[in-house]
Amino acid sequence: MHSGARRWLWLAAFPLLTACGGAIDIGFWWHGGACAVAPMVVSRPPVIAAVGQPYVYQLLFDMAAACGARPGQGSCFYVVPVQLPSGAVFDSFNSVVTWTPAPEQAGVSQAFEIATVTLDCDRRVSWAWTVSVVR
Repeated sequence: MHSGARRWLWLAAFPLLTACGGAIDIGFWWHGGACAVAPMVVSRPPVIAAVGQPYVYQLLFDMAAACGARPGQGSCFYVVPVQLPSGAVFDSFNSVVTWTPAPEQAGVSQAFEIATVTLDCDRRVSWAWTVSVVR
């Protein structure tokens, strides 16, 4: 592979049951270079949501900044939801949070947290944000 090239391959996704009886998808990616740090999110989440209206946020990552040059060492990372409001879902394949706020969530800030974790570098980066729900 050319030293400047970045080639990513989706390896697998599988559900993980949560303590509350829900399920989340865990996704794994592999690339040909080594990973210096967990990838940073470069997209900004919407911070206002309306009751009964879809809330959609796709996380976009700065992969160039995350992938160092340690030839011959591959790396994996996975993206996981750490905290989501009731009813929110995280699609690990597309790195998208979707949610439709319920009436009882109006007027209360709802907390979100997503993390990327590198397996070969043992690094973790979390992104947290809050969303105000309006009627």
